[in-house]
Amino acid sequence: MRRGFLVLLAVLLLVGSVVTGETVIKMVFWPGPEAEAMQEVVSYYNEYISPRSGIKVEMVLFGREGFFEKQATILAGRSPEVDLIFTTSYIIHQHAPYFEPLDPYFDNPRLVGTGEMETFIPSVRESFTIDGKLYGVPTDASITTLLYRKDLVERIMNDPAWTAKYKELAQSVLGKELEPKPADEWNWDDFYVTTLFLSKEHNPESPTTYGTALQAKAMWPNGKVWSAIMRSMGGSWFDEMGNPTFNTPEALAALQLYADIMRAEAAPPGSVMYEYTEPNEAMKTESAAMIFQWGVAYTELSNPDASPAIWDKVAIAPYPAGEGGHRVWLTSMGVGLSRWSRNKEAAFEWLAFLSTPKAMRIYGSYGGVPPVTAVLEDLGEVSPIFAHVKEYLEKYAFNYVAGTETVDVLRVLATAISEVTALTISPEAALRNVQRELYYLGF
Repeated sequence: MRRGFLVLLAVLLLVGSVVTGETVIKMVFWPGPEAEAMQEVVSYYNEYISPRSGIKVEMVLFGREGFFEKQATILAGRSPEVDLIFTTSYIIHQHAPYFEPLDPYFDNPRLVGTGEMETFIPSVRESFTIDGKLYGVPTDASITTLLYRKDLVERIMNDPAWTAKYKELAQSVLGKELEPKPADEWNWDDFYVTTLFLSKEHNPESPTTYGTALQAKAMWPNGKVWSAIMRSMGGSWFDEMGNPTFNTPEALAALQLYADIMRAEAAPPGSVMYEYTEPNEAMKTESAAMIFQWGVAYTELSNPDASPAIWDKVAIAPYPAGEGGHRVWLTSMGVGLSRWSRNKEAAFEWLAFLSTPKAMRIYGSYGGVPPVTAVLEDLGEVSPIFAHVKEYLEKYAFNYVAGTETVDVLRVLATAISEVTALTISPEAALRNVQRELYYLGF
């Protein structure tokens, strides 16, 4: 199967890639809004810089499901058919043995041109550094956020009838008084009651059917969305000795939240099969009022063409604050240079361009989130997402890395999240399974 995939890949990449007098660089990239934004950078390079560099860039896209497995096949097969490989802060440890260290290239004045790694926010740049060696050029600082209908949250605060009903619901559900407040001041009680209040099951006057839509498909990226909830509630993947800590009250509270929301019919039953795209559609169709989502989704949801019903009603906040305060998961995205590339210096010339403010400004202008402070500040005057990213990176961002097993940990978590959201297993049993699976992984 591996040989067949590599043969098919080679055939597909060769079609239309031979251009007289040009070196064609092939870059695998993550499909979705990030790839759409990157295509604009690629198009700019090919139109304005390729004529003098003699280098043309082509993006290679796979489906999101099984994406990293396909990349692993390319790398393990030592395929020279692609030059640059998409990587992230949580998988760079797996990729590093197959990547060229980039420091010698950046230290070579003949190659680097105007690019430089100092362009990037240090925490993002360092996430691609292992044992003092740089293995990737960052392109995106992707963070999880709370995207919500500001018109509905404001109505809860300002409409006397809604305010009274909200307080009654809080007293009924939690046995405590809650005052409506702005989303960036919420704790988890505020989020939960608002989720119920904006569901027709609990408030027939709600314009949205559900208060939220959960990313609960058994796909590893969903483990990151949930892990930020656990971190906010004061939990952690591991203790100081490296032992898994999913048998804690904090982890239980975070997973219990998903179960409570589903039992209360405050999220679509289909959430068990949702990942990135489906919650966006739920908001756009006014099915859901709030979602935990990657910040890049704000560009789509605030676009009048893509989201005509809600584009001017969407706002951003960090995750609600628990014992661990407001938290958002940071994933650094980027590309690394394959050891098996036949065009290493040409590929690096493209990487050098990617490390310029010009390239990152184009990327950000088309929906990406460039990890460059100056660019975020400039673009923040046009779209609030960039100002929020800068603030959240400074105040709330975190991630967990479990070396080469990070994605395996996320897969275990995603399975537990999906089972609990489907209401087929209790949160307590699911977390026992997580502890056991991580033990088998060697933790």
